[in-house]
Amino acid sequence: MLCLMLPVVFMLCLVLLCGVAFARVHTRGPPGAAVFFGERINGLAGDHWEAFAGQDYFDSHGIFYSIVVSGPAVFNLFAVLVSRLLLHQTHQLPGMDID
Repeated sequence: MLCLMLPVVFMLCLVLLCGVAFARVHTRGPPGAAVFFGERINGLAGDHWEAFAGQDYFDSHGIFYSIVVSGPAVFNLFAVLVSRLLLHQTHQLPGMDID
């Protein structure tokens, strides 16, 4: 249940904290790291699945990890990119001067 709620909570944090520079950095870092290190995390989870699951969900191709973790993370990062571009079109944001 927590895995299903995490993307929703994360998306609410993105929407509510979109104007705070400190929050923007911290809302992009963890999901980006989860996607970047996904293969390594999937391997570790596959080696130690008995500690936290009753069944081995972690295959060698990382399909389960990609669907459960990387998919929502990439979707949220894409939403951040789109919202940032839309904000840039409607307002001149600091640090994004276009000559």
